[in-house]
Amino acid sequence: MTDLEAIEKRVSRRTYLGEPIGEEDAAVFEEMIARFNEESGLQIQLVRDGSKAFEGFRRCYGMFSNVRSYFAMVGKYADLYLNEKIGYYGEKLVLEATKRGLGTCWVGGTFDRKACPCQVKSGWELPCVITVGAVSEDWALKERVLYKLIHRPVKRPEQILSGDAEAPDWVREALPAVCLAPSSLSRHPVTLRWQGGKLSAAVPTYADHQSIDLGIAKLHFALASQMPGTWSWGNGSAYRTGLDARPEDAAAERGRTTMRELRLSELQPAARLMEETFADSVISDFSPEGAASFRAYIAQESLQRMVKERQLDLWGCFEGNRLVGVLGFCAPDRVALLFVRKQFQHQGIGTQLVGQAQQLSVDGGLTVHAAPSAVGAYRQWGFAPQGEEQETDGIRYLPMARLSQNGSPAEDTQETSAPEDQKPQKEALPSQTEENSGQL
Repeated sequence: MTDLEAIEKRVSRRTYLGEPIGEEDAAVFEEMIARFNEESGLQIQLVRDGSKAFEGFRRCYGMFSNVRSYFAMVGKYADLYLNEKIGYYGEKLVLEATKRGLGTCWVGGTFDRKACPCQVKSGWELPCVITVGAVSEDWALKERVLYKLIHRPVKRPEQILSGDAEAPDWVREALPAVCLAPSSLSRHPVTLRWQGGKLSAAVPTYADHQSIDLGIAKLHFALASQMPGTWSWGNGSAYRTGLDARPEDAAAERGRTTMRELRLSELQPAARLMEETFADSVISDFSPEGAASFRAYIAQESLQRMVKERQLDLWGCFEGNRLVGVLGFCAPDRVALLFVRKQFQHQGIGTQLVGQAQQLSVDGGLTVHAAPSAVGAYRQWGFAPQGEEQETDGIRYLPMARLSQNGSPAEDTQETSAPEDQKPQKEALPSQTEENSGQL
């Protein structure tokens, strides 16, 4: 069975025979999982006997029967692309299971995480599992009824593609496979756009399970397209063919940059980087009063005072010995500064800086006051608006937050406790054109 045949054959199954996964199947899955974990940074685990996670009320609510085995999709909470990676690599396992005659189902909420015997280390999480096991070819009545209730009609290719010109054949021919991609509650939120000779994929809300749907749809497209290429991670990211894939993106993904806290002796180059980027990309968001106020805030003397008084933590992203990005963080959860040197933008460095901020946060949640031209970038990083656009001392910003590990924005104390002479400290000013560029 080919990948495309598996895409067409796959359906969600909730009633299993309760048989253990065969040794041959388990060996194949374990080999795939080891390879995927190395590529992605995930910690996918094959749980061969985890039936307790599907017992009791949750099992009844999800209408599952005789679940014995599943793939535990574990990853780092600080990974901004965690759910998308889970969708992409998890669907690879789903299609392999389909080829082997096994049933599968994506499960996000109707299982007991505490009863799951997989290993979830501190700073890691288990967003979902994928049930897998032997199923009967004849569907039980309950399963047939539930399938009809939950599953909505598959969208037509013309419903998921838009653009400024007619897409080429290699795009349009892959659309049926994208339409067959499973999604949460069968909502099929993924859309593709052909614009300026480039193809991108997006969902309305990247911060929830729709990003899993996005990863699944991207895999289906890559498997069905006659044009070899790779998707970049992130909402609205591009499909890069061999003709336009950029070497610097791959280099950034391989980890050629390093991240560390800045020394006092490095505050001068940090201030210079921020001033140059501010003047080049950000200043248009500010009135003359706001520009003067912010420039005073990022001056070397101001940074040195705040670092010494522990009001601000400054981190730098380095390529070799060269500083290419700066993060300013205020405990417990505030991204106060985020700048990337112009020639290093679009290489995933902003993403690395946000990831570092999540590691510094008390519970992984983050808040930011984003400059208007940076709102799009923060949306791609999983932030959502927390009110209307505001202006303080000539500085315009939109309050935004990325949910903490417990599902709510981390508590914000900086707004009310900052002294009046530190009002600009509330502003978070990212590189205005930094995009998510990690390659799949």
